[in-house]
Amino acid sequence: MKALKESLRVPGRMGWNGDPCAPTTWDAWEGVTCRMSDDKTALLITEINLGSQGLKGNISDQISLLSDLVIL
Repeated sequence: MKALKESLRVPGRMGWNGDPCAPTTWDAWEGVTCRMSDDKTALLITEINLGSQGLKGNISDQISLLSDLVIL
């Protein structure tokens, strides 16, 4: 996620800092949706919504490491 943040030059207003699935209301990863794994041991990123954010750049190849991502 940090590689994606850097490659898209995500502005500070989106608050993409720390753990994208952390259960906090501050500095949340706007547009990122997580779900609990089937074995209930981890939160997994399943959706990244970048629409209407005015981002520019390339999507990092490292996005392929998000094996549970189903919506981009």
